[in-house]
Amino acid sequence: MTHKDIEGLYDSAINFVFSQGKFSEDLLKKALQLEAPEINLLINKMISNGAITEDDADGNYSTLKTYIHSDYLSQRELSNVSDRNTKGKSKLSTSKVFVTISLMVFAVSVFIAFRQPVSLIFFFLLLVVSLNYIDKIGSEVASLLITFGSIGILFYVNSMTPLWGEMYEANSRLQEISKREFSNNVAKRNKISYAQDNVSKALKDPSSAIFSGGYISDSGAICGYVNGKNSFGAYTGNQRYAFFSGQTYVDDGSKDFTNAWDKVCK
Repeated sequence: MTHKDIEGLYDSAINFVFSQGKFSEDLLKKALQLEAPEINLLINKMISNGAITEDDADGNYSTLKTYIHSDYLSQRELSNVSDRNTKGKSKLSTSKVFVTISLMVFAVSVFIAFRQPVSLIFFFLLLVVSLNYIDKIGSEVASLLITFGSIGILFYVNSMTPLWGEMYEANSRLQEISKREFSNNVAKRNKISYAQDNVSKALKDPSSAIFSGGYISDSGAICGYVNGKNSFGAYTGNQRYAFFSGQTYVDDGSKDFTNAWDKVCK
């Protein structure tokens, strides 16, 4: 029998015994139609609350005029309010714990997910759905949804594109190498393009220059081949060129150019 059941029967027992003034256990048992254990529980409760006397030699109990049932009801209500407040605080405290944990997990997950920015879309949708239904599912369930949803998204994204571990470190190194190579290639192309601009200016017809085989030698010189038109408007064929120390040199068939080429371009 629950505490709530006992309180309900207690009210009925009080009404009955005060209507009788004097009663026996059997009389109360018949009136309330209860078994001996429940009746004994009610009688003991009434005695402890000062509502009735102990049983006399004949086994009868008498009510006490000093007992005021309304006072008892007021105290019981205060006790119930206190219990509800305690439970409410406990539930609120539990909710705060869930919310705090979910926010921490969500924040850490988003921080890791920044390594793959497109995955942030999943976290945004998770947050929107959880907050949209929080009134229906409650803050605790919403917190659990955010917590396990964040972890699930992380592992899903990690299975597609590594976000941590050895695979992530290997991919990071490869990306860094690719970036350096790209930057180096861009720098080389810019140097070669700058050299070719200067070489074309040394031709009879700069606009006719056709370059091929451009490269940067070990000495840092930009070397290659250029074909341009002569004074008669005809292409002369590929000629070697070299650009170094801010100077432009085009093969004129001289031994000096050949020596310079062999020195800085090979």
